[in-house]
Amino acid sequence: MPKNRIKIIAPQQREKAEDELAWSQTFVEGVNYIYGFDYVAEPYWDESSIIDTKAVSASGHWPELDIQLTHDKEIDFHPAGAIKEVHFNEAVLEEAITRKTTEALSKYPAEQIKNTILVIQGYMPRQWADDMDTSEFKASHQNNPFKGIYYVVPPLDSKETQIQEETGFVLPIKDCLQKLK
Repeated sequence: MPKNRIKIIAPQQREKAEDELAWSQTFVEGVNYIYGFDYVAEPYWDESSIIDTKAVSASGHWPELDIQLTHDKEIDFHPAGAIKEVHFNEAVLEEAITRKTTEALSKYPAEQIKNTILVIQGYMPRQWADDMDTSEFKASHQNNPFKGIYYVVPPLDSKETQIQEETGFVLPIKDCLQKLK
């Protein structure tokens, strides 16, 4: 859709698009920091596509990235806002990757999947993610049909959650972006 045209969407779609864009922006900021890119997140308005958002290089130097987003797991909250129970471990990420891969393979052509980066949205504390950041865990996902797989945690306000992450982070699982450098 040309940038000078306005797309009219329903309020529910707008909320979903804004949420997806915020998560994509967290991913983009992380990979820009790690690799020195200049990506910006942009919305993508085709509901029939595997693509949720895109990352576009501000300088035009880097290739455009197609992004598919998914949550690692649903979290139940107390009415007061405290998290009831959270278990983050390798199995949670395995389930999210398997769930989204299975869904993608049943709905989209393989060519679309292999050009798309899967971004898993979550709230795992950095220390736990670092414990899972092993070559064995990463090696088990190198043949996944997605172009790349990354786990993303946004900055969190400790007043709102029991999990404290001041800066947020990106954990490469199947790192396709390192090859661009």
